[in-house]
Parts: sequence; C-alpha cells; structure tokens
Amino acid sequence: QPPENVFAQAGAGSWSASATWQSGAAPAAGGGSALLLRLTADSDNDLAGSFLARRLQLLGTAAAALSGNALTLAGPVSQPSAGDWTVSAPVSVPAAFTVDNAGSLTFSQPIGITNSGLFVKSGSGTLTLLQAFANGFGTAYLYGGTVALPALPATPAAWELYSSANTPATLRFTAPGTIARRINLYGSDFPGLGVAAGGGTVTLSDWTVAFGANAAFDVAGGDTLSLRQLLRFRLDNGMASAPALLKTGPGT
Repeated sequence: QPPENVFAQAGAGSWSASATWQSGAAPAAGGGSALLLRLTADSDNDLAGSFLARRLQLLGTAAAALSGNALTLAGPVSQPSAGDWTVSAPVSVPAAFTVDNAGSLTFSQPIGITNSGLFVKSGSGTLTLLQAFANGFGTAYLYGGTVALPALPATPAAWELYSSANTPATLRFTAPGTIARRINLYGSDFPGLGVAAGGGTVTLSDWTVAFGANAAFDVAGGDTLSLRQLLRFRLDNGMASAPALLKTGPGT
C-alpha cells in the first residue's frame, strides 16, 4: 500500500470514489503540498475546489484522460511510458511547469504559470498545448522532445532549445501568426522549429540564433515558416558557430 501522501489509482473512476484508489480511501478535497498523484486510467476530479499536488505521474501505455475540476501543481509532471494522455482539467502552476514525458501528453486548457516561474520540458515525447499559455512567465527551456502550441506568451523574451545525442528538441507552432520572440538553438543533435499550422504562415520577427552544430526546420504541407534571419553565434575570440541546416517536410 502506498504511503498516505501518495494516491495511486486502482482503476478508472471519480476521485471521490474510494474504489478508484489502491488505498481504498479517496483524497480530501483541496489536496496538499506534499501529495503525489499516480494515475493509470481515465479519472474525473470531482472534488470541490482546486486540488493541490506536489507531483503528477501519468502511467500506462493506453490512451487515458484526466478531466474535472482544477489542479494546482507544486511540482513536476512525469509520463515515463509511451502512452497517450489528455488533461482537460484546468491547471495552474505557482512556480515551475516541469514536464518529463516519453509519450504523448496534451493539455486542453491554458496553463497558468505565476510568480515569474519556469517552463521546462524534457524527455523524448510530445507535449501539446491546445491553447496558448494563460500568462507570461520567467524562462523557458526545452531539453528534448517536442512542444507543440499555437503561440508564445509575452514573456520570456527568448526560448532556449537544447539538443543532445538522440534527444532533439523541437518547438512546433500549430497556428499561423507572428512570433516576436528570440529562439536560441543549442546542442549537438538537431534542435529546431516546426510548423503544422493547417495551411498558414508562421513569421518569426525576432532573431533565431544557432549556437550549436545543427539547426532543423520542419514545415508541414501547405504551411510556410518565415525567419527574420538565422544568426550564427560569435565568441569573444572571434570564433563563430557553423551550424548544418536541415529542412524537412513539404512546406515552404
């Protein structure tokens, strides 16, 4: 039996139902800052108010959904398996929205990051935000996998993409528009940008800077990616990056 601050799911159902949980007891409404949620199947947060959790683990390889009332996440979201999860419950984050996922993870509602917090994405999976972030925040780091979203918030002014061996990081835009943010591409693999905007044009009006050895651009059919300019990074000693460029996809 999990410790009392860990609520591990036993089967699909509502959070208020004791049979949903391995411990045989439902969590109290409101949750707690030391509470860990371990979900494996469809569930509905029918508890009153916003539910606070220290960590959210989404397990299993089948498609599953988390619906219902609001969640406040005081810690990371992890999805270690190649499943397909959809979170339609509203989510707010008081400090850092940290996601490490190996599968497909979709959030239907805008994510609100408060207190000038962080956004950090790692893992090989795809994180899809169907709506833009609810507000600006401090900094954004992509260390692997894909982040797909319609637009970027007013802050941060720059997004940092880091790719290492076998873990390329991609920022994919899913709606046409102008992105007035700097994009910095780092690493030894292929950090890059993607467009899947349903036949539209995404214009990057700020600088895109390649700090590493490679830079990749994937554009879906009927879409166009317009860059202000791709800059090489120059060190104080006069040396400059010389990235290899990779273009994929039938778009322009």
